[in-house]
Amino acid sequence: MHKSLTSINLFLDYFPSAQFAGIHVAKKLGLFEQRGLLCNVLKPSGAGGEEPELVCRMQAMYNSKGREAGKEAEIAVGTVEQNVLIPAIARGVKAMAFGTVFHSSPLAIASLKKLNLKDMEGRRIGMHVDSMELMHTLVSHADSQLSRKVEILEVSREKKVEALVAGEVDAIQIYDCMELLELQRILKGEAPHVLRLEDMVKDSNGRSFLPLGYSQVLFCSRKTLQLDPARQALREFLGASREGWRMAQQKPEQATEAVLEAREELGCLTGTEVDSFQFQLDTLKRVLGYVVEQGREEKVGLIDPHRWQEASNAMAARGYASSFVPVQLSLDQKVWPEEKEQQSVDVSLLQDGLRVSSMMREEAGARAAAIAARTGRKPCLAIVNVGEKDPNGQTRLKLFAEKERSWFDKAALCESVGIDTRRVELPASSSFGRVHDALMSLNRDDGVDAILLERPLPPQLDAELLGSVIVASKDVDAEGFLPGSNKHGVVLGSQGIYQPPLDLGLDLSLSGKDEVVGHPPRVPWTLPTALVLPCTVEGVMQLLLRSGAMPSVTRGLSVVVGRSRKLGAPLALALMQADATVAVCHSRTSEEELRSLCLQADTLFVCAGSPHLISKDMVKKGAIVINVGTTFSSSLSSLLPDVQEDVADVARVLTPTPHGVGPTCAAALTLNVVTLAEARARTRDLEKRHKQEPTESSKYAPVSMADVKKSVPLWSSGTCSSTNREVLQRTFKFKTFLDATAFLDDVAVLSERANHHPSLLLNSASKCEQEDGCHVRVELGTFANLKVTAADINLARRIDMLRA
Repeated sequence: MHKSLTSINLFLDYFPSAQFAGIHVAKKLGLFEQRGLLCNVLKPSGAGGEEPELVCRMQAMYNSKGREAGKEAEIAVGTVEQNVLIPAIARGVKAMAFGTVFHSSPLAIASLKKLNLKDMEGRRIGMHVDSMELMHTLVSHADSQLSRKVEILEVSREKKVEALVAGEVDAIQIYDCMELLELQRILKGEAPHVLRLEDMVKDSNGRSFLPLGYSQVLFCSRKTLQLDPARQALREFLGASREGWRMAQQKPEQATEAVLEAREELGCLTGTEVDSFQFQLDTLKRVLGYVVEQGREEKVGLIDPHRWQEASNAMAARGYASSFVPVQLSLDQKVWPEEKEQQSVDVSLLQDGLRVSSMMREEAGARAAAIAARTGRKPCLAIVNVGEKDPNGQTRLKLFAEKERSWFDKAALCESVGIDTRRVELPASSSFGRVHDALMSLNRDDGVDAILLERPLPPQLDAELLGSVIVASKDVDAEGFLPGSNKHGVVLGSQGIYQPPLDLGLDLSLSGKDEVVGHPPRVPWTLPTALVLPCTVEGVMQLLLRSGAMPSVTRGLSVVVGRSRKLGAPLALALMQADATVAVCHSRTSEEELRSLCLQADTLFVCAGSPHLISKDMVKKGAIVINVGTTFSSSLSSLLPDVQEDVADVARVLTPTPHGVGPTCAAALTLNVVTLAEARARTRDLEKRHKQEPTESSKYAPVSMADVKKSVPLWSSGTCSSTNREVLQRTFKFKTFLDATAFLDDVAVLSERANHHPSLLLNSASKCEQEDGCHVRVELGTFANLKVTAADINLARRIDMLRA
C-alpha cells in the first residue's frame, strides 16, 4: 500500500530566489517525495518580522484540522533571520530553530558614496520595518549623541532602490547577495559602497558589537518538535534540502533553472533583468558563499549551538531582545541525522574548567551589564553565613584558584562580573527563628535578587528546612530543586534545560497566614518551579554544553554515582530532562552492581564524595568520565578526586582535579544570579506596563469579519445572549479533564496579562466520557464596544498559540 506523504508548508520570508536554490532543486528533482514528504513552498505574506507568529498560528490551524479529520497534521516551517527569531521568542512566541540556510548574516547597508559610522551624522538610512530597531540599537550603542542625529526611515523592499537613487535616503538595507547585484544593475555596473551590519560597530577586541548569527533560519512551532513523527519529517526535510544544496553547488546552471521555474510557478516574476538566467546564476554563486562555509562543507544547514547562543546573548545584552533566551528554548540540536562529524566533542575544552568558567563569567558579565542598564542598579546577591566560614576555604582559595573565580571568595567572584554582594553574618549560636527571620527579610527586600545560604550550618539548624524558606524567585542555589524536599519542583537552568514560559510572572508577595503553632511560618508559593539548577549541577551542564559533549551524552547510557539532594539526584534529573538515559548508583548499590553499571556507562558522572572510589577496571574503554566529587585533605593540602588518575588510560576523557568541574560551579553562581535578576526585572516591567499602559482607542475599535477570517480563521462570530454583543467563539477539545483545566490556567494567565478577559465554559467532568473528551468554549468580546475589536483578535491569536 502506498504510504501518504507528510505535508510540509514552507513559509519564506523572501521571494523565491537563489537564496533558496537548494530547496527549489530538491523540490524539482523529487528529493522530498523520495523521503515521504510533500513540500509546498509559499511566498511571503504579511509584514516582515511577523514570520514566527505566522508559523505558530498556522500550525495551530493545521493541528485543529488534523484532529477534526483524524489525520496527521500538516507541518508549518518558516525561514527568518536569527535576529528576528530570538526577539520573538523572548516576547513569548513558542517557536524553535532546527536548521539554517545561511551560516552568517548578509545584512548590510548600501550607499552611493562611501559611508561609515563616523559619517552618519545627519544621514537618512532606509530600513525594512523588521530591521529598524536593529539599526537603532547599533547606532545608539555606537554613540548615544549620534542616535539623535541619524534618521532611520522605513522603506519597502520594492521601493528602497528607487529611494536611494532618487536621493530620498542616503543608504538602504540590502542582502549582500541578490539585492546587491540588483543594485549594481540599476547603477549600470557602478559598485555601491557596502557595509555589513555586523561590521558597523566593533568592541575593543575587534569583535562585532552585535553578532547577528545565522540567516534564513529554518524554524517551526516548539510543540511540533515534541512529536516524534514530525521530528522525523523535519529530519527528512533537512536531508533533502542538504542534498539539494550539494547539487546546486555541483551544477549551478541546473539549480538556476529550478529557481526560475519556482519564481514563475509562484507568480513572482518581475519582468526585469532579475528574472534572467544570468542574473540568478550570478546571485547563486554569491549565495553559495553564505550557504557553504569553508572547511565545513559537510555541515551545510547545521547550526553551531555555541555561536547561536553567543549571538542570542549579545542581542539581549545590547537590549535588542527583551530577555536572554537559552539555547534549549530556541534551538533544537537533535533534528539533524546523528553523524559523527556533526557531533564532535571539544576534548580540550571539556578538560579545561578554567576556560569554560571564563566563558561563563563573560556571559554573566554581559547579562549583568544589561540588567544594570535596564533597572538602574546591578544585580545583587545576599550571602547568609551562620557561624565560622569553611575552615579550609582560605587554604583552598590560595592553592587552587584566583579569587575572581573561586567559590571561597564570592564577593570578588561577583564583583568581577558586575554583581553586587551583601553579607549577612549571624553567630554560630543562632536559633532557627533568627536565621529564618533573616531569610524572610531578604525575601522581602526588593534590592536583593538572589539569596545564598552558606553551608555547612551549625548542628542545631535544619539546613533543608531553612533552605525552603528562601523564596523561589531568589533561590540561587536551588535549595528547593527536588520535589519531595519542598516547594519548588524542577524546571529551569540558566541554559534552559527546563522549559517554563520566558515571561514568568513571579508573585513576590509574602504573608504568614499559614503559620502553624509550633512551626515557623512558611512562604505562600504561587510558582511550583525552581528558576535555576543547583550551582554545581549547572556547572556540570555548562561544561557539557559548551564543549559540545551533550549530544554524545544523550546518545548513550549515563551513569551517575551519588544521589545527594544537592548534587547526584538533581544532576540525574537535569540529564534526563536533556533526553539522556540515566542510571543512578548510591550507597545502597552493591559493589557488584556498581561495577557492572559503571562498565556499561558511555558517560560516567562521579559525585559520591568518596576519594578514589572509581578504579580503572570499572570504566568502559572510550567512556567520558566527569569527576564531580572531591574531598579536601588538610594533611596533604590537596583535593582528592572520586576517580583514580589512571582511569585516563582507558577513558576517552577524564576531567581533571583541580580545574575540572570546580571552576564552572563558581561561575554558575554568577549565571544563576543574573537569571534570577532577569526574571525579576521582567516581572517589574510587566507590572509597570499594566499599571501605566493607557487604553488606546484603536485597540478597542471594531474590526470587520474579513479581518477576523484572515487573522483567526479557526474562530467564528456569534452573539452573546446575555449582553447581545458580538463575540468571537471557538471550542477546544481535550482528552482529559486535567488537560482542559491546564488550558484554562494558561488562558487565564494570557488574559490577565492582556487585561482582556474572555468568557469560558467547561463541560462537567461527568460528561467527558459521553462527549469523547472535554470541551472548552471560549468567547471573546468587548464590553466597551458591542462589536468584535482588535483586542479580541489579538487575544484569540495568543490563545491559538497555546494549542500550536
